[in-house]
Amino acid sequence: MLEQYFHHPRVLRRLLASPVHDQIERYVVYLNERGHTYEGVQQYVQAIEHFFDWALKENQGAITPIDKAIVCRFLTEHIPICDCSPPASRTMITLRAALNHLLHICESEEESDLPESNNDRLIDAYLTYLKNNCGLAAQTLNYRARYAREFLSYLNHAGETDVAALMPQDIMQFMVNCAGRCKRSSAQVIACSLRSFLRFLQMNGLCSMQLVRAVPRIPNWKMEGIPVTLSEAQLSSLLHAFDKTSATGLRDYAITLCMTEIGLRVSEVVNIALDDVDWRRGILNITSPKVRRSRCLPLTEHVGAAIAQYIKCGRPEVKSRQLFLRHRAPVCEPLTPKVVGGVIYRAYRRAGLPESINGTHILRHTIATRLYQNGASLKDLADLLGHQSLETTVIYTKVNLPQLATVALPWPEERS
Repeated sequence: MLEQYFHHPRVLRRLLASPVHDQIERYVVYLNERGHTYEGVQQYVQAIEHFFDWALKENQGAITPIDKAIVCRFLTEHIPICDCSPPASRTMITLRAALNHLLHICESEEESDLPESNNDRLIDAYLTYLKNNCGLAAQTLNYRARYAREFLSYLNHAGETDVAALMPQDIMQFMVNCAGRCKRSSAQVIACSLRSFLRFLQMNGLCSMQLVRAVPRIPNWKMEGIPVTLSEAQLSSLLHAFDKTSATGLRDYAITLCMTEIGLRVSEVVNIALDDVDWRRGILNITSPKVRRSRCLPLTEHVGAAIAQYIKCGRPEVKSRQLFLRHRAPVCEPLTPKVVGGVIYRAYRRAGLPESINGTHILRHTIATRLYQNGASLKDLADLLGHQSLETTVIYTKVNLPQLATVALPWPEERS
């Protein structure tokens, strides 16, 4: 595989003679499978070559396990004072990206070599229970498993390996630690997930109901907040922040219009398939992973034109039926919500919007607020946004300032 990317005899001899030749070879195979460009593979290999040369010198020629700690030392201690001769890469962005891939490979190999732990078996059983009995969406399953793993990891670090010996104070301390590093809404999700996991343990005789009751309830005051929205000027700046002469720019512009004009969630955007677009009837069929039901939305002129332009001039010609695909490694794979979140975040910054504006839900809030202020009913909004209950939609009454102004009564005058 090295011969495919390195043709100069001197460079190839150097790589083949390296003490870490096998690791570099596996690294190149990994990048090739992900669809990295020819130049990208060369740059990343130069970066990890630099790292390996430093690591070998630090350990008197011995090959040591690669972990985040040694990578951090290389980036923070060596790179600032590096005087290594070419082709040693010193570009921090390239080094970080290359070493992140190397860490991923090493961690994957370590996990495959390790026998399945008790925690792994417990999480697997928990996920099987959730899938078979609770009918949860895939995204919900992911975060339930994530916080269950985090809880078990916390217990292991605290020296508690037997869930049967758990005490209420263990639950409370875990929640205190979580609450100190996240928003209240995230703490609510963690508490709900932990409560679910403890119920599973209790059903299987591994803990008492007392522990389930020990999970604190995070306060949730409905209607306390006001949805953050973009002004007309900010929305215009955002839509002009995309380079529509590039394939990526066409894709990102179409994605943004899907959220600003028809109010799609990120999870709905990434799940759109080519077959979901009914061009003849001007309809977009949306299947929401969150509520597991479909709805038909009007394909507006702007959204339809943006999608058509992307398909015609930007989308790779591949067998995948997903509409929006990755243009960087791993190329031609379907987008993920995290990638779309990054797309919107970078567009906010290019548009010069305040740092306080972040997240993709602002775009849904913006279209919902505009429609409601222009006379749309709450039922119309609920249907557009995919809300199952009007209670979810009623928050938009707080941002309809013209209607709220009519509620205010004149100050009673004193009678003479």
